[in-house]
Amino acid sequence: MTEAIPQTVLDAALVAKDAVNNLAKQANVANDPFFDLESPLALPEESIVVNHFRRLLGNAITDAPQCNYPEITGDITLLRCLRGRMFDIPVCLDCFRTHIELRIKLGLNDMRDRIVTTHQRKKEASTSTSTPEEEDPHHYTMTDLIHGTIAKKYMYCIPNCGFTPQGHVIIFTPTGQHDTRGLLTELTADQYFEYIMEELVRRQLQLEYLSRKHQRLIKMFQIVDCSGVGLSHVSHTAMLTFTKRIKVVL
Repeated sequence: MTEAIPQTVLDAALVAKDAVNNLAKQANVANDPFFDLESPLALPEESIVVNHFRRLLGNAITDAPQCNYPEITGDITLLRCLRGRMFDIPVCLDCFRTHIELRIKLGLNDMRDRIVTTHQRKKEASTSTSTPEEEDPHHYTMTDLIHGTIAKKYMYCIPNCGFTPQGHVIIFTPTGQHDTRGLLTELTADQYFEYIMEELVRRQLQLEYLSRKHQRLIKMFQIVDCSGVGLSHVSHTAMLTFTKRIKVVL
């Protein structure tokens, strides 16, 4: 049965969408308002919808452990979900609830707790008053992730190679150098999926931190070097296997 959503909520969502569109027109990005580099945190009209969205989600927000994870149930993430789906409330509800279910099924909450605990221990053990990456304490490289050393050998990228002037994260991916066939000789599809899921969890923590720091909705900008890319990179069994698994969550 389709969930009944109060008309007041649907009306508020339309008002919020119009407000973002109007702001984008002023920034001369009217063709794609959600690509705005300034990407402010919630406008007054959006804050109303965020509150409605929170109430509609109910237990998906208030249940443990996610109620203790600001990068999952905080206002910034709820806003990210709404903007990313153009304030389509039914779609947003389904997407968010599915993510919470998959976190339990795939063990992402345990993974998140392990990452945070390790981060805290490193911070406490450090004798320096500053972090190695002063701009971003959640900075990570491929080899910080589970199975990352092998993934780097065959699927090299730089997950954090810098920031835009506004603070958005820049990712560099030389796709033409990737060898998914080779990757499958050293990792199973399940192991590569673990690697991808850990990066997802780390990225959620990072984007929450940076959004608070810069007081804007921080995004990821991926630079893809397509030099050398051919059909052999996208049309074989290994690549199709990985793509199918990743679509489960992303």
